[in-house]
Amino acid sequence: MVLFVLGDDTVEFDDKATENMRKFHFFESLHPDAMYFLGATATDGNVYEDRPKLDQVNEPWLLAIQSRLWPEATVRKTAEQVWVLEKKDGEIIESSSNRNYLESIQATLAPGCRVRRERQALYTLQRRETKLVAWLSQFGVVPNKSHILKFPKNIPVEHIRDFVRGVIDGDGSIWIHNYRQVKGKETVYEYQYPGIAVYSASKPFLEELKIAIESQIEGELTISILEKESGGTNLVPETGIVHVLRIGSWSAYKVLRWLYYSPDLLCLERKRLVAEQIFAIYADPSKRDVDSVRQEIAEARELRLLRMSYGFIAQAMEISRGRVKNHCKGLPQVDVTQFLPGRRTDPQLIAVCRELRERGWSLYLISDEIGIHHATIYDNVKDIDVETIVTRSGDVAERQNGIDLIIDLAYKGWSLSMIVKETGFSKDKVKYWLKRVPERVRSEGSRKEVTSDIVTQIEQLYEQKVPRKEIAAAVHRSEATVKKYIRHYRKRKAKS
Repeated sequence: MVLFVLGDDTVEFDDKATENMRKFHFFESLHPDAMYFLGATATDGNVYEDRPKLDQVNEPWLLAIQSRLWPEATVRKTAEQVWVLEKKDGEIIESSSNRNYLESIQATLAPGCRVRRERQALYTLQRRETKLVAWLSQFGVVPNKSHILKFPKNIPVEHIRDFVRGVIDGDGSIWIHNYRQVKGKETVYEYQYPGIAVYSASKPFLEELKIAIESQIEGELTISILEKESGGTNLVPETGIVHVLRIGSWSAYKVLRWLYYSPDLLCLERKRLVAEQIFAIYADPSKRDVDSVRQEIAEARELRLLRMSYGFIAQAMEISRGRVKNHCKGLPQVDVTQFLPGRRTDPQLIAVCRELRERGWSLYLISDEIGIHHATIYDNVKDIDVETIVTRSGDVAERQNGIDLIIDLAYKGWSLSMIVKETGFSKDKVKYWLKRVPERVRSEGSRKEVTSDIVTQIEQLYEQKVPRKEIAAAVHRSEATVKKYIRHYRKRKAKS
């Protein structure tokens, strides 16, 4: 009996087992590391008739694949410089020897980034291995696969996430977007949200990948597939189109949790570090579980359709009434049959509400008086049919008399400032109630002609040493108008 160790597993073979049989056990048994290698090769690798090949600027990643799966393969440097897609702050999102490929990503997902050349070595993992080529072909990973690639149907369900992790490490991106809303020089709102993207020339592959991810993760996911013009690249020279699968925000967090299920997985370390930063963001207790929020919204809407009041639902779900109202926005109006007798169960307090309402107090005035929300007051007094007599602004009859006076003075040609002084109402209130007066009347009132009789009256009162304010009130004109004609009178008097 021979023990053969590869990766984290130890497998027993009899003495007649060849080295080739032992080596391909991890591929033929569909080991998780083999599924990861399949995903990385399907998206970022090249398959020739006699060998598969992976190119990367990350030498440790290729060495990890070599040590865990393919010890006979070699990792060697093949280029001295590569192209990188870089953020404004200098963070590198993606690197490749193919400039056109990075420009496709830039145009599709990262218009604020730049593509530049960097003196960084490119490494290649490869070995002549026809048996491995045959194994890859069982899953549709064949030479010239870019446009014909499809999602393999024969991957074990429990290893789909290993394959997807390889796909993202091969031709995908994981990022954190920092959103900041600035007003003047002050940041008024700031938050971070994650994203995942996978790029491919084969739209059917991305569509099947989307279905596979959704089938493995509970709850609703936000996944979209975009189609963008790439301007013709080495990746997709025939069509000039690149397809992008995007997963955003909470959905990205759930997918990453599903992908990185163990600390010792075979993966690209750079992308795993970004995933761990995302886990740290959502570990903040202020960020609520989106799935639980969606469930809460559905439950609130269902109870509302059962004709329950917002207060009744709030008490049943132990959340605020305002939150319930937000959850139920857009629902048709319902005739409520179940509601709370009051937020405070004190029957004496409810009796006070009803007594004040019977006196003609408005709901808001009652709310101010006893400290209960006006909606709760409405629930308890809506059967009382009385006319409102007293509001927050005072007695309704007195208020109406004041409004009638404002309108009457406006029709008499009084200006806005004169009406304010006469009635004692604020300027804003007078302007509001003057909306009932036609524009023509208001214009005439503000620009009323000053006749010669009025000018004579102003001069006589001035000679009698009557204060200017009293003169303005006597002639029903503004103080500014009175001041102007007094100035003219004094000039004529000085000349004579």
